[in-house]
Amino acid sequence: MHVAAILLWVVVLARIPTIVRHTTQRLLWLALVALAVSVTLETPDVAQALDEVAGFTANISHLVKHAMVVTSAVLAQEVVRDLALPAEVADQGRARRALAMTGMVALLAGLFSAAPVHDRTFPGLTAVAVGEPVLLAYWAIYLFALASALVSIARLTFTSVMSFPPGPVRTSMTWMAGGAIVGLTYCGHKAAYLVVATSNGGSWPSPESMDTVQQYLLSTTVMIFVVGVLWPACTEWPVIRHLRAYLAYRRLYPLWLAYYQAEPGIALDPVSRGRRGVVLFLRYIELDLYRRVIEIRDGMLAVQRFAPPHVRELAVREAHRAGAGVNAQVIGEAAWLEVARRAKLRGAEPHDESMPAPTGGEDLATEILVLTEITAARKMIETIVGRVEATIGAES
Repeated sequence: MHVAAILLWVVVLARIPTIVRHTTQRLLWLALVALAVSVTLETPDVAQALDEVAGFTANISHLVKHAMVVTSAVLAQEVVRDLALPAEVADQGRARRALAMTGMVALLAGLFSAAPVHDRTFPGLTAVAVGEPVLLAYWAIYLFALASALVSIARLTFTSVMSFPPGPVRTSMTWMAGGAIVGLTYCGHKAAYLVVATSNGGSWPSPESMDTVQQYLLSTTVMIFVVGVLWPACTEWPVIRHLRAYLAYRRLYPLWLAYYQAEPGIALDPVSRGRRGVVLFLRYIELDLYRRVIEIRDGMLAVQRFAPPHVRELAVREAHRAGAGVNAQVIGEAAWLEVARRAKLRGAEPHDESMPAPTGGEDLATEILVLTEITAARKMIETIVGRVEATIGAES
């Protein structure tokens, strides 16, 4: 947890400039601050120092830590709502949720003040809660507040992963969904221990084994959440951005090669690219990716005249039959273009009819996604092309 605490504080300091941008960034920064405080208080020396500074009561560090965990979870829930929902929907009930969080923290403070934990310091409040009604109520409130926020995060992120297009935001949601699941496992494990240990008088399971599992689950939850909430920003780092561009560049190579074989003239200055060293290649990889996208689209335009327009509708229909789902239009058009590409390679004559433009992305990022979907669906496209060519042959 020491490493996690240091990394969290570094991130908190690095993201101070972002709090002036908009509400989501401020909520994210506050969530990271609360999480950093809670993780820092997992360090015994820091917790002991806080107890000594407080002076008037022992174990105050545990209350502060739990209050910060609840606060961080609720703020993370608000960040996820801002990312997953339209602005007017995300804002609904925000004041009510903030009031509920404040009430939960106040209730935790009240139960803590009534609990018999002020005379001496305990390494944690879990084992001492066995058989102690006030502390059991304290844990019930804490686990309820934390689990409620995590369930909301899990539900929102799961819906986003199912509906969002591939990209940094969906990846971020996937990480946070995993963090919410691990966090709910943490809540379930702690609740199970309290129930079992209270029922048998604390004889089993051992507090030491419980603490080990709890530490592992908590640290895993924290690290997954941190990666999730910071992923969109991390993708803008030059190293990560160049790596993503390189992977996309390599992923699109089979599609580029197919159109290059049919129309070699689409290659934009391939000689200069081949003479670059590794350093220059990585430095200019984003430009090369942009060129690859243009070359693929140029290849599509060059071959599309070699298949009649009605083949496009036939291929889209076959894509629906093949189970392409929401990508049926893109996959069907790719099959139409593959029919045209093969016809050009066979030396067929181009058609004079006006050709519809194939579906593309609104910008470079979505264009890369469309071409990546086409590359990934090569086997399905082969199947559709076979059906389309068989239909054309039967018509002839």
